Amino acid sequence: MLCPSYLKWTSKRSRNDVAMHFYITGTSFHRVGQFHLKRAFQRARPDIVLPNRQALANKYLDICYHEVKEETDRRLGAPDTQDIFGPGKTKWGGNDVPRYPNGYPFEHLANFVDSCKDVVRFIRNNGQLKSALSSLQKANHLGRLVMHAPTRLNLNESKYIVAAIEARWEFVYGDAHMVGYLLDPRFVDSGFDSMEFKEDVVDFVVNYPPSDTAPSTNSRRDALSRDLKEFQKYCLKLHSAKGWRLEELKSKKKTVAEFWMHDGQARPLLRELELRAFNLVASSAASERNFSMHGFIQSKKRNRLSPSTVTKLMYIKTNYTLDDELAVKITHRTSIQTLSKSLILK
Repeated sequence: MLCPSYLKWTSKRSRNDVAMHFYITGTSFHRVGQFHLKRAFQRARPDIVLPNRQALANKYLDICYHEVKEETDRRLGAPDTQDIFGPGKTKWGGNDVPRYPNGYPFEHLANFVDSCKDVVRFIRNNGQLKSALSSLQKANHLGRLVMHAPTRLNLNESKYIVAAIEARWEFVYGDAHMVGYLLDPRFVDSGFDSMEFKEDVVDFVVNYPPSDTAPSTNSRRDALSRDLKEFQKYCLKLHSAKGWRLEELKSKKKTVAEFWMHDGQARPLLRELELRAFNLVASSAASERNFSMHGFIQSKKRNRLSPSTVTKLMYIKTNYTLDDELAVKITHRTSIQTLSKSLILK
C-alpha cells in the first residue's frame, strides 16, 4: 500500500512533468486550461490539480530550469566530458600551459581572442581614446538609422514576395474588418477605397442572416437597412456635436463593442452583427504553429513573458532535448531519491 507522502510526491512530479512538456514543445501556457486535458488527468488521478498559466510562467519554470541546469552542469563537469573548442593543458613550471594538437582548427580563434583582450585593456586604460571611440560608435549608429537595408533579393524575387504578402493581406482583411469601418462611430463609414466596395459591404450587412443555417428574409433586410441608415444619421450628429460620447470612444475609455452593448439596444439586428464583429479576437494561431514547428520557442507576444523567462525557456529547450539521456537521468535521479523514502509496503 502506498503512503500519503508518496501520493503527494507523485502528484507534485506530475505537475512538474506537465510543465516540462509545455516548455520543450513550445505550447502556449493558456492551453493548460483546455477542458479535455483537465478531464484526462482527473480521470487518471482525481487528486492531481494542473498548474495554471501564471504558475507555468513563474514557479514551475524556475523548478524545471534548475533541474535541467543542475543535470547539464553535472554532465559538463564529468571527467569524461571533452571540450572540443579549448586546448588541452599541461603543467609547465607549475603553471597550466595550453597545448594545441596538430591541425587544431580553432587555434587562430583563440589567438584572436587573446589579441582582442590586449586591445580592450589598452583602450580602457586610455580615457581620451575611449571617449573618441564612443563618439564614433554613436555617430555610426545614427548613420545606420537612415541607410537602406541591404537585401539579396533580385527584382523578380522582391515582386513575388510583395505579391504573396498582398494576397495574404487581402485574405485576412475581410468583410469583418470592413463592417468595423462601416459601423464604428469614430469613422462613420470612412476608410473605403471606392464607393463600389462600400456598397458591397452594405449589401453584406443588409443580407446578414440570423444564423449559419437560417436564410435572411425580405423583412429582415428592410429592418437592417433601416437600422443602418438611422445609425449613420446618429453618428453624423455625434461628430457635429463633438460631445463626450464620441470622446469616450476616441480616447478608448469605452470600446466599440461596449458602445453597441449599451447604446445600440434600439437597433437589435445591427447590434447582433456588431457585437459579433467587434468581439472577434485577433488570432495568433499561425504564429504559434510556426514557433512550435520551427523554433519551439514560446511566443512572447502571446504569453507576455519577461526576457529572463524567455531565456530560461530557451535554456530548457536547448539542453533538455540535446539528447534523450538528459531527460531520462533527470527523471530517474528524482524518482530513486524519493521512492526510497516514500514507498512503504504494508
